[in-house]
Amino acid sequence: MMKILIYAHLFPPSKGGLQYANLEFAKGLQALGHAVEVIACHNRGIKKFIAELNFPVHVIPKWPWATMHSLSGKGLLNWFFVPWYYAAVSHQIKRFKPDVILVADETANCFWGIWAHKINVPYVSYCSVPSLKNFQEAIRKDFTERLGKLRMAIHRRLRDGLLRSYKNAKFILAVSHSTKRALSEVAPEVSSKISIVPCSVDEKFFSLPFDRPAAMSLRQRLGIANDQYVLLSVARLSEEKGLDDVLAALSGLDNTVLRGLKYVVVGKGEAESYLKQLTKNLNLDNHVVFAGEAPHLQLIHYYDLCDLFVLPSHRESFGRVFAEAAARAKPAIGVNEGGMADIIEDGETGFLVPKRDIKALQDKIMYFISHAEKQKKLGTRAREKAERRYHSRFIAQQLEDCLKKAA
Repeated sequence: MMKILIYAHLFPPSKGGLQYANLEFAKGLQALGHAVEVIACHNRGIKKFIAELNFPVHVIPKWPWATMHSLSGKGLLNWFFVPWYYAAVSHQIKRFKPDVILVADETANCFWGIWAHKINVPYVSYCSVPSLKNFQEAIRKDFTERLGKLRMAIHRRLRDGLLRSYKNAKFILAVSHSTKRALSEVAPEVSSKISIVPCSVDEKFFSLPFDRPAAMSLRQRLGIANDQYVLLSVARLSEEKGLDDVLAALSGLDNTVLRGLKYVVVGKGEAESYLKQLTKNLNLDNHVVFAGEAPHLQLIHYYDLCDLFVLPSHRESFGRVFAEAAARAKPAIGVNEGGMADIIEDGETGFLVPKRDIKALQDKIMYFISHAEKQKKLGTRAREKAERRYHSRFIAQQLEDCLKKAA
């Protein structure tokens, strides 16, 4: 048994794939018999949430109006907490005496890079977003556009923190092949210690049986007829998720097809008003339902409700929602780059289309609508692959192997 400390700024009940990935890391490692403790940033509802967990979570502060997942804009205000964060982490290390530490997201790695040289406990860094490459590109853009020394200095500070954290780590775990490639391009000196460990999916997404009464109740609440074909997207409502591409694809379908179809969008975000207005402009009001946010495990009912999961995201390092949909035996349409190409086997568990290719997206949607047996077969294959690769038990074993080597 090892004593494992997980330092993660992102944690539920705040919404997002990385938040729940960090939760699954902790649950999975504890299920393997290890003593696990977590340090995570405050978010609304976290105290009630962690009270129901069977491992300790130590909460550190953040400004309530500044998103913790962001390393830009208002998120930079959290750098005022650097001394506090260091003191809190140091205190928990002295008290818990971990054998090894998992630094579990990019924000945590940025802060960790400041004081990594002061901590003698071996650690492993998790790279879920290729932020180091993004900062390099931002620095070049700042220089080219002459946007000011302060902005360039901020991006350099973030880049340097991440790079120090990765350089001092025993191992680096990348969430996907695309993330590994991106990190290796900008930091070839750390490429030899990068392995791929994807995010895991909660065991309940695999084990809970189909709940027919819940599915029927959800259909009624959303105004979906029993014979209607259901498309589903689960995402933060931002322009980079490609939800407007889905709306554009639907607007080009024949009216007969549209009458038998509902597109359900689950999530909230800054692009919500834009997407609702676009829906109205494209005369899709009767065919699109914006369902708002849902508690994480209630997403199971939405996946069970749908026939096809679709999210042509412009940028996705992994795409946990694709793995969750697969766990419920649903095929998916994604974009042929980023982490989506890891999860979806084109033609085997779903389809991959070029980014922003509305016609290709429309054609694949129509293919699934008109090939029910093929859709079912791809959904079954997606489930089989997800159970082999993304079940929380399997990912925990991969993490365990790496942490043992590092300790």
